[in-house]
Amino acid sequence: MAKPATKIDKRKVKDKSSLLYKIQEKHSEHTKVSKCAILIGAGCSYPILPLGGQLIRLCQQLTYIREVFPLEGAKVILDFFHNPDFSFIDNFINTHIGKTRTFDEFVKEKEMILKELVNDAKNDYEKKIPLNIIDRNWKHFEELMVTDAKYSFWLDSYSNSPKERQRFIEAIVDNKNPGGAYIILALLIEMGYFSNILTTNFDDLINDALLYYTSTRPRFYADDELSQYISVYSGKPNIIKLHGDYRYANIRNTADETLRLSNKMEEKLKELLQNFDLIVIGYNGADYSIMNVLQQAKSPNCELLWCDMNENNVHWRVANLINSTENSWFVKIESFDDLIKDFYINFIQSPPDLVIKAKKRQDEIKAFVLEYSQELQNDSNTTEEDKDSLKNKDIVWDLYNKALTERDKKKKIEICNEILSQDNRYSNGYNLRGVTHFDNKNYNKAVEDFSKAIQFGDNDCTLYANRGDAYLKINDYVNAMADLNTAIKLDSTDSRSYFLRASVFLEVEEFNNALQDFTTAIKLEPNKAAYYNDRGFTLKKLNKINDAVADFKKAIELNSNVSSAYKHLASIYFEQGNFDLALVQVDIALNNNKTYILAYELRAQIYRSLKNESKAIKDEEYSQLLKKANES
Repeated sequence: MAKPATKIDKRKVKDKSSLLYKIQEKHSEHTKVSKCAILIGAGCSYPILPLGGQLIRLCQQLTYIREVFPLEGAKVILDFFHNPDFSFIDNFINTHIGKTRTFDEFVKEKEMILKELVNDAKNDYEKKIPLNIIDRNWKHFEELMVTDAKYSFWLDSYSNSPKERQRFIEAIVDNKNPGGAYIILALLIEMGYFSNILTTNFDDLINDALLYYTSTRPRFYADDELSQYISVYSGKPNIIKLHGDYRYANIRNTADETLRLSNKMEEKLKELLQNFDLIVIGYNGADYSIMNVLQQAKSPNCELLWCDMNENNVHWRVANLINSTENSWFVKIESFDDLIKDFYINFIQSPPDLVIKAKKRQDEIKAFVLEYSQELQNDSNTTEEDKDSLKNKDIVWDLYNKALTERDKKKKIEICNEILSQDNRYSNGYNLRGVTHFDNKNYNKAVEDFSKAIQFGDNDCTLYANRGDAYLKINDYVNAMADLNTAIKLDSTDSRSYFLRASVFLEVEEFNNALQDFTTAIKLEPNKAAYYNDRGFTLKKLNKINDAVADFKKAIELNSNVSSAYKHLASIYFEQGNFDLALVQVDIALNNNKTYILAYELRAQIYRSLKNESKAIKDEEYSQLLKKANES
C-alpha cells in the first residue's frame, strides 16, 4: 500500500507561457470581466512577510518564552509587539536556557501532545481525506495530518483567545509596504487582466498596492455577511479574503476555524469555480477548508492552473486534486516575482506617471475644499467671525501650496513667513520653514521652527525626526536621542528615525547600538543606499571588514553616485596594502564629488605609498584650499 502521492502526473504539467495566453481571455458572457480569477497565498508576500513555517517557529518561540520564563517573558513579548524583530526573539532563545527544558525539548514535548490530539480525533481527520483516494489507510496519513495541524496547534498554544491571536497577526503584518511584484499585479488588475482576486493572506499588500499606485478602487470582502453581496461579474475588482481580515477578530487560523469556510464565502467560491478559470500562486494547499471546496466544486469546464516551483514535491492534497480532476494543471514557475516579471514584460508598456496623478488629485482636493469653504461663507447661518476664519484658511491653504512648489529657498521662507503671519499656530507652516532652514544649514533656526511645529501639531513622528536631525547637526546628541526615541515610539515602522538614531549612536561611538538601528532601518526600507553605506562604516569600526565591504558594494549597487562608499572601500583596500585597487575606488569617489576633502587626503596617502610624491603633494594642497574655502 502506497503513501499519498506528492508528485504531479507528467501529463498534467504545463509551461508558464500558457498563462500569458490564459490571462488575456474575457468571460464568454460577461465580456468586460476577465475569465481568470486568481488565488494568492502566503508565498506571494514573502520576503515582505514570513511564510507559514516561519510563523510556526515564532509561535513555538513565544509559547516557550511565555511558559518557561513567565515574568521576564511577558516584557519580551510586549517589546516584540512594539517592534516585531524575529532576530530579537532568536537572540533571547539563544541566550536563555530554561531550567527544566531547552527550546528543542519543549517543542518536542508539545508536538507529542499534538500527535495524541490528532489520533484522538482520528475519525474527524479521516473525514478530511478525499473520497477518491482508494487507499485511505490511517498510518499513511497520520504524520501528514500532524504536519498540517502544526500551524493551528501552535497558534492555539500561544493563545486560545481569538483577540490575542488577532493581535499576534497584526503585529507581523501591519504597516508593511507592497513590493514591486504586488505593484505590477495591481497594475494588471487595473488593466482588467484580473477581476476576482482571492487570498488566504491576512495582510493588506494587494489592497495597498491598488489604493496607492493605481486609480482603481476595488470592492473588499472579508466578512461572512458581506460576502453574500459579492458580484463575481462586476467590472470593479473584488478582493476576497477567504480567512478574514487581521484588523478584526474574525480571522480564521486554528484547526476548528479553518475546518470549512463560512457558508456565504463558500457559496461564492463555488460560484467562481463553476464559471471562472482559477490561477493559484503562492498557496501550498494545506488548508482543508479551501482544498475541499476546490476538490468538490471545480467545474470540468473551467481550468485550474496551479503555479509552483517543483512538480515532484507538492502537498499531497494538491497532487490528488490536479491528478484526479479534469482540466487541472500544474504550471512550473521560479517564484511569484519571476511570474509577475513575465507578465510585466508582456503586458505593461510603461509605469503610470504618479506625479501627474498626484498633482491632479491635489488640484481636485484644493478645488473641493475651496468650493466647500465658499459655500459656508455664503451660508446665512455662518457667523461673521466664522466667515473671517474661513477666508483666513483659504489664504493659508493657497500660500502653503504655493510654498510647496517654490524652488527658490529665500522666496519659500518669505511665503512661510506670510503663512505664519496669517496663522501663527499653523504646524505645517513651521515645519516647512524648518525644513527650508535645514536645507540652508541654518540648523538652530530649524530647531526653533520644528519645536513650534511640534507645539501646535499632532504627535507626528516626522516632526520629532526632523528636530532630532537638526539637533544631530549641531552636535546636541542628548536632545537628538530624546526626539528620535519619541519618533520611534510614535511610529516603529519609520526607517528614517532608526537611521537618524543610529547616526547619533555612531557619533557617540556606541557602535553596537548603531549597528542594530541601521539594520532595522534596512529591514524597513531595503533600497536606501545611505543606510548600507553608514552601516558599512559602523561595521568597519567594529572591525567586521568583510561585512563592511559587502555593505559598501550594496550601497554602490543601489546608487552609483554614493561617493563616500567608494572612499570607504578605498580606505579598506589601502589599509590592506592593495594600493592600486584603493586608487581606482578613490578616483571614482572624486569623479562623483570634486570637492570631497577626505577623498583628496586619502588619495594623497595612496600616492605617497605608490612613491608618487608630486601627486601626493598636489592632492594635499588642493584639500587645504578646499578647507579654507569652506571656512570662509
